[in-house]
Amino acid sequence: MTWLILMHGVPKEPKTSDWDELTTLPTPHDFFETLFMRVCGIDVRKTTRTEVKEIPPFEQWVYGFQGTEEIGLRWVEKKDRESSLMPLYVEQKTYGLPGMTIYWAFSWHYAGQAGHAAFRHRSLLAQFDPVEAFEHFRAVWREVFRVAPLFQPAPKSPPAIDEKIQDVP
Repeated sequence: MTWLILMHGVPKEPKTSDWDELTTLPTPHDFFETLFMRVCGIDVRKTTRTEVKEIPPFEQWVYGFQGTEEIGLRWVEKKDRESSLMPLYVEQKTYGLPGMTIYWAFSWHYAGQAGHAAFRHRSLLAQFDPVEAFEHFRAVWREVFRVAPLFQPAPKSPPAIDEKIQDVP
């Protein structure tokens, strides 16, 4: 299957000065929660396992997954322990979803007091087979983000996130 990259229909980035927008715009977590529930009937939040690795003096990496052994979402997050425990960079990859694999890289940026963060899209790559899988993806994307996704063939495959998180217990 060919990897596709999201070119248009990227989720809206909030203005960090607009509190209402900051707290109400959907995030990747909202999207994946809805996608897994619609496609598989699974609440991926029910089972979460993580492992934290400290890299002195300032970095922290969090590896984990949500879901079951057969269907779910793997991730790795990079955090800066000195300035905040808010993830600076996140990579997530689905596994076991019927007909699709999704890799999403995004980041969080400081947005005001009380540890609030604003989501920033970086890259989303996906594979769909058969076409019906894309239709499921597109319907959920439009429902959550209120915009239609438009893909084109990706110049390369996503990084091997599976290798990064293979040590998660």
